[in-house]
Amino acid sequence: MNQNCLQQFARTSCIASIAATALLIAVLAISSQSATAAPYDRPVDAEPLGFPDQMRGTTLSDPDDALAAPTPAPLATSNLPPPSAALLRISFSPEQATLDDVALGDIVFFAGSLKSRGGRIALKGYAGEPGATGSNERRLALRRVLAVREQLVDQGIAPERLTVYALGGVKDSGNPDRVDIVQSGR
Repeated sequence: MNQNCLQQFARTSCIASIAATALLIAVLAISSQSATAAPYDRPVDAEPLGFPDQMRGTTLSDPDDALAAPTPAPLATSNLPPPSAALLRISFSPEQATLDDVALGDIVFFAGSLKSRGGRIALKGYAGEPGATGSNERRLALRRVLAVREQLVDQGIAPERLTVYALGGVKDSGNPDRVDIVQSGR
């Protein structure tokens, strides 16, 4: 019985060894074949791209400017619609996210009337010129809208009723530095 087991083990080991060797040879053949056929190993006939007409003859003062994403041109304010209706509109100083005394008083008065009504409220923060969508504008808009939200929560408005939107630059002809409080449809 032991002799049969040893013979069967030897046969199985031999077959497994042959299969592993064949697999290794196949893998090496495939990898060497794909390495020689890689498209980046062959020379390519290419011509350098030309600059757009508006870029010819100009130089960049900072090499990082070439890597920066292009910023869209601001929208002309004369073609923009008036701001949509808001329950309350809070104005900010340019580049600031702190609430002044007038804004704080408006928020306290508004929160008192909001407590007696139901429904959700949307806080829409704006910062920057019309059409501005850069990171700095959206961050400033977020800081502003969070300052208004904090005051409303401090006045007893449930945070679940408040939805925050940091929109960056305005899309209307209103004050570009503001937070609009509107009735939410949700």
